[in-house]
Amino acid sequence: MSAGQAAAAMIGSCTMPCGRMFFHALDALPGFGAFIYIPNAGIRDARATVLVHGITRNAAEHVLRFAALAEKHQTILVAPLFSRALFPRYQTLGFRNQRWAQPEAAMDTLLDDLQARYAIDLSAMYGFGFSGGAQFLHRYAMRKPAQFRRMVIGAAGWYTFPDSDVPYPRGIGEGAHTSVAEQLPAYLRLPIQVIVGSRDNRCDAALNQSTDIRRQQGRTRIGRGQRYVKALHERAAALGLASGAVFLRLPGAGHDFSEAMLRHGLGEQVAEFLFCDGDAA
Repeated sequence: MSAGQAAAAMIGSCTMPCGRMFFHALDALPGFGAFIYIPNAGIRDARATVLVHGITRNAAEHVLRFAALAEKHQTILVAPLFSRALFPRYQTLGFRNQRWAQPEAAMDTLLDDLQARYAIDLSAMYGFGFSGGAQFLHRYAMRKPAQFRRMVIGAAGWYTFPDSDVPYPRGIGEGAHTSVAEQLPAYLRLPIQVIVGSRDNRCDAALNQSTDIRRQQGRTRIGRGQRYVKALHERAAALGLASGAVFLRLPGAGHDFSEAMLRHGLGEQVAEFLFCDGDAA
């Protein structure tokens, strides 16, 4: 049996092509879907990694950049595409009117559809999000931490702090989904790496510079990431828990996903943290 046949056999009746990227459209929500990659090397321990793009909506690039690592670590890649037309505010999981879709519900439906159609297990995923995608990922995980084994938050512009005295989306007070408070202990224990490039210290036009956010979280993505990890540790300690969050500066990297992947080892660093349990058979 070839490697590709073995990979297909590991996902039952799956008719998805192995070793190349394809797009899965969600029938229940026209205009929404995800780029998928199934490794020829097979899937180890039901590994599935969700990759969430930033505001450039480069979901396909995320899969292409991580494909070699998917082969090495034997993980499915799932990269949802949140279009501007349907999801202008996907980063905060919010929507304003009936013309826009609710990002969390769309993500839930997508994962359910993929599991039902292809007999793959997405009940406990690994996660990586970059910039706006990092915003979406950590807020989604705050509502559903049991769906993740480990995750990397890459250079988010700003965060939802575990502070019940601050309204959502800056905190988990007024306006926050009820599940956030209920699931907070599990989220605090989740292994999370916040990674920001050592040169990602500019207050560019895409960075939210509201007075409230600057006062709470700092001026730059580096400072905001550090404060977020500190806040997670402090809230965990107050609850008698140990936080699983760590902060890392990526040497030489700025706020550019492609450059960070090509020149600064972002992909390797993400994989090292996500799959630190090793790949031995």
